[in-house]
Order: sequence, then C-alpha cells, then structure tokens
Amino acid sequence: MATQFDTVTELEARLAEVEAAIGNQVLILRNLRQARIDIHRQLNNLRDPISSRLPVEISSRIFLFCVPPPQVYGTLSAPVLLLRICTSWTEIALFTPMIWANLHLELPDEPTPEFIHLLKAWLARGKACPLLLSLGGPPSPDLHPEIRRLVAAHARRLIALEIHTHSYLSLFADETVFPALELIYVYDPRQIETQNILDALRASPRLETFGSDAHIVLDEIVSQNDAHGVHQTLRNLNIGASFWTPTSVLPYLTLPALYGLEVMILDVNLLECLISFLTRSPRLRTLTLQVHAAERSWPRHCVEHLLDTIPNLQTLRMTTRTDSQAPDFQDTLIEVLTDSKYLPELTQLTLAASPVTAVHWYTTVATMLYNRSDTLDSFSLQWPAVQEGTAVLSAEPNEEDKNVFHELSREGMKIDLGPYFHFLDEE
Repeated sequence: MATQFDTVTELEARLAEVEAAIGNQVLILRNLRQARIDIHRQLNNLRDPISSRLPVEISSRIFLFCVPPPQVYGTLSAPVLLLRICTSWTEIALFTPMIWANLHLELPDEPTPEFIHLLKAWLARGKACPLLLSLGGPPSPDLHPEIRRLVAAHARRLIALEIHTHSYLSLFADETVFPALELIYVYDPRQIETQNILDALRASPRLETFGSDAHIVLDEIVSQNDAHGVHQTLRNLNIGASFWTPTSVLPYLTLPALYGLEVMILDVNLLECLISFLTRSPRLRTLTLQVHAAERSWPRHCVEHLLDTIPNLQTLRMTTRTDSQAPDFQDTLIEVLTDSKYLPELTQLTLAASPVTAVHWYTTVATMLYNRSDTLDSFSLQWPAVQEGTAVLSAEPNEEDKNVFHELSREGMKIDLGPYFHFLDEE
C-alpha cells in the first residue's frame, strides 16, 4: 500500500530513493552479466584444446584455415569474431597477423570516424605481412581521402589489389609507389581511361599481372604522347573485355617480359596494332584472342604476320561471336597453321566459335593436326550444344577425317570436336 506524503519535499526525497535503488539494481545486473561472460570465458579456456593444450603456433595455423579469403570487413565475421570468444582466442588472433592480411572492403559513401578507426586497427594487426586488398562500394568520383591515406600508409605491404569500383583507380594518380604489388584486377565493366592503366603500371614496378573487365578509352593526354611506356616485370595482361584495347592501350606499352595476353580485335587495323605491340613483347607464350569481327575477309598475309611475330607461343585460344564474321578469321587461322613453320612450339590450340557447317573444314583441321602431331598435345573446338533453347547442329566429319582423328587420339593427342564428338577420346 502506497504511503501518503503531505509535502512536495517528502515526495521528491522518496523519488530520489527509488531512482537510487533502480541505479543500484542496474549496476548489480550489469556486474552479473559481466560475471557470466567471465565464467564462460574461463570455461572455454578449460574446455578448448586450442587455448589449453595446443602450442600457439598450431592454434594460429588453425585460425588461418578458419578464415577463408577474402575476409569481409565487419564485426560479426572472422577474424573479428575470433576476438569475442574468450581471452585466449583473442590473444591468439592478435598473435596471428596473417589472418588480418586479406581484406575485402565495401566502402560506404562517407566513412564514419568509427569505420576509419576499425579499419586502422585491422590493417595494423596485419603488421608486416603481405597484404591482399579488395576495394568495392558505390560509384563515386574518387576514393575517400582517409581511405587513400590508409592504403598509402600500407603501400609497401600490398601484393594484390582487386578493384570493384572503377573510380578507385585514382589511387595510382598521385606519387605513391607500391613496391611489392604483383597483381591488379579491375572487375568494374564501366569505362576507364588509358592513363589509369599507365598510372597503375608506373606506380607498381614489380607488377606481374594486370587484368580489367572495363571498357578502356584513349584520353587526350595519352594520345599526345608517342612514347612507349616500358614495364620490365609484367607477365600477364588481360584486357580482352574492351573493344578498342589495341588502339587505346597497346601502342603506349612495351612489355619485354610478357608471357600471357588476352585481347579483343575487331578488324584488320586492330590486328595490325596488335602485331606492332607484339614485336615489342617477344617472349609471349600464351595468347587469348576474342575476335568480335566486322571484317568479311581476313587477308592470309595478316594472319601469317601475326603468327610470325610470336614464334615461341605455346598456347593459343580464340573465341568468336557467332553473329560476326569471326569464323572467317578462324578458317584462315587453321589454313595457315597447316604449315608447321608457324608457331612451331604450339602445344595447345582451343577454338570457341560457330558450329562447323562445311564437311571439308574438318579435312583442313585433320591436315593441320597431322602436320603438328610431334608437338601439339591438344586441340579443342567448342560451341554451345543449345542456343536460345534450340539444339545447335553441326556437320559431321567424313570417315577419312574421322580415321585421322582416331589415329592421332590413339597416339596421345587430346582432340575435342564440339559437344557431339567426345567419343574420339574414348579409344
């Protein structure tokens, strides 16, 4: 039963007593909850073999397997989650810088101070370990200055960089050098400029692989410069997603160490541009050509010139669009390759193109394979078995050509002639 108070002063005093009692109960509840956490930690320490019976080095190795790359930045996933299990796990996680050295970062429009603080802590925990970084986020004109400064501060550690928002390539526009960076890949298909690529190569003197899904356009500053930028270590260049790559990038590059190249060509002019570039990259071993061709005919001498430029090539892959004139390029290529003086070291040839409609084409292929039986290990012709819900039909080799394919297959050459002729590998 509530007590009656006669004055305001008495009511105020009683209210203060109740509030003080509530405060004490809140404090008691908070202490009890903390005690529960401490008890759970102690139990985990006693029950957990990672913290109680294994050497720290082995526990660290286990943590590495528990954190699959790329690690998403956040507080509810590993490795941050490992800090919230028990004291021992926290100590092990902080003792293992490798688990903090691979980060996928989805940048907000405007990073908060807390976001920047947590990111600094994450990167600092990686210490001197080689850093793999993936940057994504909404489209923006530029990389946030705080993020740019943080990346620059760890530039010496960075060995691989994935960019999912094309504007983040501006990271390479200043004077920061990334002396250990070996891989850059741009996954954003939107437009980038030639200068973006040249800046990235300039800032990464040890770069081995550069790839891009972006459409590359030539900007005015680069077009006024006739010099060929020399990069001594780049071994793999994948820029096959851009229609105008041969004219927008290749004229401005010299890559003496280039081993693998993927590029797209549309016509003879772009093919000649590619040939000019390859004369400055004589060590090429792997070439992937995406032929989205507008030409109705491909002069034989142009294809011969291309192959003469890359005598050490070992792997050639060519993909074409079925709605273009690219099959004409494919036919010319096969005809030229019947002479084994072209690409004498070729071991793998893959064509992803239109279905074969003329039986005599198989005869040309059979002649080419027979003439290269001493060096060629595999030949693959690929096209979709079904296109737009309809089965794709192809001409079938005649018996004489089939016998050649069977013989070469028995001698060890792997031959795959589209979706209908896998039986050649069964003998």
